Amino acid sequence: MEKGYITPTKEAPIFQVWNTYVGYVVTDYCSYKDWEIKTNNCHMVGETTATDLPGAMEALFSHIGMSGDMVESGFTIEMLDGATDKNGEPRRTRVFTLSTKQARKYGLLR
Repeated sequence: MEKGYITPTKEAPIFQVWNTYVGYVVTDYCSYKDWEIKTNNCHMVGETTATDLPGAMEALFSHIGMSGDMVESGFTIEMLDGATDKNGEPRRTRVFTLSTKQARKYGLLR
């Protein structure tokens, strides 16, 4: 059985929310397909948090609300548009960061 993938492009990028302290991609209630980037030298796949920035923000805030014990966690939202760097790795564009301290300050985490 072949798995279908989302191929990120400049017109239709994907977004990943990362817990930067523990090092995982947030996919709590996500049912998106994994992303896939193929080049001449590599075939890469990974988890997709959202297919747009508002969806990624919603996933981040929901995740923070469900997990109140994140003392030292920080979070980053990265966009992948299918481009690769000189080493053939997916080019990730950081679009948003949030620390636990900021989440508490703005009432997202108690």
